[in-house]
Amino acid sequence: MILRRLAEAVRTRNWFTVGILLIVVLGIFIGLQVDDWNEARKSAAREGHYLERIQADLLLLRMTGRRSISTG
Repeated sequence: MILRRLAEAVRTRNWFTVGILLIVVLGIFIGLQVDDWNEARKSAAREGHYLERIQADLLLLRMTGRRSISTG
């Protein structure tokens, strides 16, 4: 549908419509890209937090000389 409108606008040389459609498409693309970057940033932060917790647990096990942490 968008491609049909874009083709019709180019055929009739309606450059305002062509420009608006291109801005909309680029805006959607940029928005999706920013969302992907944000998700990658959040994932990296979570990964760092998990690694810190694992390191603290391993250090605790090493200091106490235990091989596993009991839950009870």
